[in-house]
Amino acid sequence: MNLICIPFAYEENMNSGVNVSIKGKGKIEIYLKNACVALISAKYYNPDSDVALVTNFGRWNIPEEFLSIFDKWEIKVMEIPFDQFRFQGSYTWALAFYKLCVLKKLSCMKYESICYMDTDVYIQGSFDAIWTECRQNIMLYDINHGLNTRDYVLLCDEIESYCGQRKLITHYGGEFFAASAENAKAFVDTCEQVYYEMLQKNFITTKGDEFILSLAANEMRESIKNAGAYIYRFWTGAGFRLISTCYEYNRITILHLPAEKEQGMLKIYDKYIKIGKIPVDEKVWKTFRLNRIPFRSSVLVVLDAWWPSRQCSSMTALLWTMDNLLGLGFVVLLLLVRLQICLSCARVMVCSWLALVITTSGCRYMRKLRQWAILSRISLHPVPTLAPTPNLVMGVSFCRMPVFRMVQSWAMACC
Repeated sequence: MNLICIPFAYEENMNSGVNVSIKGKGKIEIYLKNACVALISAKYYNPDSDVALVTNFGRWNIPEEFLSIFDKWEIKVMEIPFDQFRFQGSYTWALAFYKLCVLKKLSCMKYESICYMDTDVYIQGSFDAIWTECRQNIMLYDINHGLNTRDYVLLCDEIESYCGQRKLITHYGGEFFAASAENAKAFVDTCEQVYYEMLQKNFITTKGDEFILSLAANEMRESIKNAGAYIYRFWTGAGFRLISTCYEYNRITILHLPAEKEQGMLKIYDKYIKIGKIPVDEKVWKTFRLNRIPFRSSVLVVLDAWWPSRQCSSMTALLWTMDNLLGLGFVVLLLLVRLQICLSCARVMVCSWLALVITTSGCRYMRKLRQWAILSRISLHPVPTLAPTPNLVMGVSFCRMPVFRMVQSWAMACC
């Protein structure tokens, strides 16, 4: 029997990471909902494997809402104390080391192969190929960082500080591990050596468990294979967006979605998992913003970029915001003036595109535009003739609509 598990630890005085904004009980609920999505999708596509949530706080501390879902899908709940690979709670990723603690305990259990993953993953296929790989290899995810990436340079700096020499090792992510029980035990023993040496040197890393994983993998590099054919880390935010089409083409099995903890994962849970359903692939990709950028996200990114820094006073922030809103209004106004909106024939924006491909004599838009057009930002001027391509004019057809008159007045006032 093979095991797919999601390790999840929580202690009030220990940091878990930086990808969830909510704290306290709300944060636990978000992680449990994420875990539900990951575990149920894993069980759906891998009914012959054991699937488990591994925690340090026991089944009795999990709300009944989640326990009922786990029981319905035959998801195991294992309790493993967080008593190894512990660092001080102020570490940014202090709780991430729980995965190594879990791996050490699971490697001694009677499973043929073991796979652990982060909570913010979605499984969209069978693990059969992964289990086959585990017979020969230890599977880790190479996140493809090089010296042109700041995170990798920082990792190399920490490795140099730790080892005393510059080593350009591979940076492996902590979101995925898969291996046979035998190889898993050998790997976690190597991780433990790195851990104890870090304690002796009183060494502090900012990379969490990825620091130990990468060093241990470098020591056992002949047994390591990149799991990039089966998992990919998708950054789906509007501000930082790093997407591959491998969710559909050269299809991977596991979608890792760090930016979806509080968005897409919760939507999948509420709309599907909570009521015992698994969405079709197209719904999954759309919900996780893999094939689109929602308009709201784009607007929020623009507003965030315009919002002043937290160090500003409230009055400065207010003035800054008002100034930016006025600037945004002026930009929108110019777009309305310049984008040739045809209100006379009730074809907003459509006529300007149709006019490029159809005859000009058959369109009322062109007849109006021949009579009136804005040739400058300040005033309207009648023109006897007009170029056949309307988008070269950068004007707006003149009509009697009240909305247009208001826009015209604003344009003249602002300019």
